[in-house]
Amino acid sequence: MANRNDILLYRILGNDLPPRHDSRQTLKNLQFILENEHVPANVERRWLLNRITDEALERELIALISTKAEKYLSVPFDRAGYAQCFLDASGLPKRFDPVDILRNMQVSAKDGSPLEWLYRHKNLYAINLNGARNLAVAEGCKDFRWTLVFDGNTFFSASGFAQLQDLAKVNPEAKYLVVPMARMSNNSNLLDPAFAPQAFDEPQIAFRNDARDRFDENLRYGNMNKAELLARLGIPGPWNVWRGTPWEPRHRTAAVDYGK
Repeated sequence: MANRNDILLYRILGNDLPPRHDSRQTLKNLQFILENEHVPANVERRWLLNRITDEALERELIALISTKAEKYLSVPFDRAGYAQCFLDASGLPKRFDPVDILRNMQVSAKDGSPLEWLYRHKNLYAINLNGARNLAVAEGCKDFRWTLVFDGNTFFSASGFAQLQDLAKVNPEAKYLVVPMARMSNNSNLLDPAFAPQAFDEPQIAFRNDARDRFDENLRYGNMNKAELLARLGIPGPWNVWRGTPWEPRHRTAAVDYGK
């Protein structure tokens, strides 16, 4: 049983999405994390393998995690379940021809949303980010004071861990921690103790064990799936003016722990 003041760092490992990602980006970054991230004594690190479609890759990921004897949870990819997720043109504005969109299978750099909309049920099943995030929160809140639900390609420096633990002590009323994130093109920069990148990207979120709000599992990857919770909690930032697919109905529920 973990100490109730301890922190669980849960990282979600999902499918790489070429050409957006290198086809083995997750494996390479996992290896880098395991070799270079030094976890404090009061932090436990776990992994959630989120519907990995490549069984050989999943075995490689598990083998790497096992070298550190760390816990992991695997959410399997069910091909039959994925096959039942149908293409759906309902709600698509009439100016778009779904047959033409599927025939060309081209995503405009300006607006790829019509094609993504047709595939939304399949995308939601295959990537399943918010479902995995909520599962990690539920697991962590059983035994830990704080659960960090982070994307699999994130990395903590020693100073980052120290700042995190200071942050958790600042406001005893806070039920969520917002952890800034900076995107890197070269992992080796992270090994320089003096390196301090500017964090302009969407932050990560940590949950105290009594936090009551969760990610909306109906939101797909690339459709404000994390930003929606940031906005709903009243956290200042550009996500408060972001909009997803323009014709998609939004049914945002009020946060239970608004402002916490």
